[in-house]
Amino acid sequence: MVKLSIITINFNNAFGLQKTIQSIIEQTFTDFEFILIDGGSTDSSLDVIKENHSIINYSISESDGGIYPAMNKGILKATGEYCLFLNSGDCLADNNILYDVFKQIDCEDIVFGNAIKIKPHYRRKIKYPPTLTLYDFFKTDAVIHHQASFIKRELFDKQGFYREDIEVIADWEFFFRTIILNEVKTKYIDRIICAFDGIGLSNTLTVNNPKRIKADQVKISILKSNFPAYILEDYKQLDKFLSHRTYWQKITKKISYFRIKRD
Repeated sequence: MVKLSIITINFNNAFGLQKTIQSIIEQTFTDFEFILIDGGSTDSSLDVIKENHSIINYSISESDGGIYPAMNKGILKATGEYCLFLNSGDCLADNNILYDVFKQIDCEDIVFGNAIKIKPHYRRKIKYPPTLTLYDFFKTDAVIHHQASFIKRELFDKQGFYREDIEVIADWEFFFRTIILNEVKTKYIDRIICAFDGIGLSNTLTVNNPKRIKADQVKISILKSNFPAYILEDYKQLDKFLSHRTYWQKITKKISYFRIKRD
């Protein structure tokens, strides 16, 4: 059994796909298989796949039901001990990152690290807390990112695959189900694992977007079905308090900066 199955999902993103493949080729760690699931691209993605056939262990190009059905399709083909979902456009942080990560893995179910989100006008480092709690899942949809997470292959058999009836937050639901409800063993590595585009589906949904509204409703429904209302209300109040405190901390910092600059 290989240590890692790298699963890449692609649809009409030939440029991003080439970047992803190049970051995989340059790795010093080689104990992996590379699985590529294409959703029936009509751009030059198939040419990119053909040009890189020597590093790809399995590939298929056909219409599917979207990101999560495609990810599940990749899991079914995976034979590695761990899975990493590095979708087209995502790049590993440096040439040694996989080697460094697997030196630190010790049979944990989910190993995760930090990431960099890239948008046209900025780059933002996303640093995760070493221990994930219910509050982390309450306050955000992207508790940790699949691009920066190594998930034991057998965990999908034990806990179930990504729910294909949930758009946008199936990642959140999977991590919530495994980490919070079933308390699987996790490990945090304080390293940047990858860089990913901040223009994906979950990042482009505005507050009033119908899919965003539906995703929020699904998230609330899942939380309510697992925890009493009074607990969730406490978390809601806590979130308001911490958000308010963070706001005033930022204002105070700006005021201090201008005072120093003026003096």
